[in-house]
Amino acid sequence: MFLVAGVLVFGLPLLVSCRLDQLLTAGPAPVVNLRPDTIGVAEAKPLPVTVTAGGQVQGSVPLTFESSNPSIATIDQNGVVHGLTRGKAAITARVPGLEGVDRPAAATDTVWVVAVSVILTRPVDTLTSLNDTTCLTAAAYDKQGDSLTAPPTISKTSDPDNTLTPFGTQGCYRATKSGRSATI
Repeated sequence: MFLVAGVLVFGLPLLVSCRLDQLLTAGPAPVVNLRPDTIGVAEAKPLPVTVTAGGQVQGSVPLTFESSNPSIATIDQNGVVHGLTRGKAAITARVPGLEGVDRPAAATDTVWVVAVSVILTRPVDTLTSLNDTTCLTAAAYDKQGDSLTAPPTISKTSDPDNTLTPFGTQGCYRATKSGRSATI
């Protein structure tokens, strides 16, 4: 509460009080907009975030940021996401409100942290006969070209006739029947 004192004409005292939220009028409530994004391991980039109020994009709005999983991705107070290891983290951006004047606004979206490059360490095979097998391995690398400790998962992405069956170690497949081509 604010208290204003003064002296009126003829020497009579004047005492007026009011609350801050009565002095300041709130404009349209802000809306925080985030886009899901992908970032590489060992990479840093600004989070795509905008704040609008009354349909107009607002510049220079103070924001606070938070990561749901700081072991996967962190975010600094400038809105720059740092990818640490493969996975996903929910990032929240908040516009803090002035108590009694504005309502705070927030938005949360997912940031996927991925390997910057994945290289097959064995050439792609063409299986032509029943019971032919192939075992593929892959290595994942970060932005600096350093190998990531966890290898990427190898899986079938297209096999309309179910001609391939996984067997043995991860990344190994056997042709179990004739059919159309399959993509691993």
